Amino acid sequence: GPALGGSFGTAIFQLSFRLEDLSTLRRVRQRLADAGCTHLIPINHGNAWSLYTRDPEGNALEFVVDSPWFVHQPCGEGLDLAQDDAEILRQTEALCARKGGEPYADWRARIASQIVSDQAGLR
Repeated sequence: GPALGGSFGTAIFQLSFRLEDLSTLRRVRQRLADAGCTHLIPINHGNAWSLYTRDPEGNALEFVVDSPWFVHQPCGEGLDLAQDDAEILRQTEALCARKGGEPYADWRARIASQIVSDQAGLR
């Protein structure tokens, strides 16, 4: 069965495809299932929602949608794509709160400020 990341004997560790939204991720999952793929692993990483599987050569594939949250990795729990977007967002916010995450925009502003401060210290 599929595992996260590549495995011995594969040429590529993992190919990741960034998707626009959860609806697109659901459509990709359905297309894979319709094509006979039975090994699909959906994961909520807090900062992203991913669907993992393998291609016919055994290379790991990840289909990923960015979330509006930042949380240190590794982080992950199961993702139920049958839930609506609002419930997935609620669960993601709760996951990030438990793990010390923050809204991505806040994290980005904090890191930008830290970079400016660090650069000023080098002068």
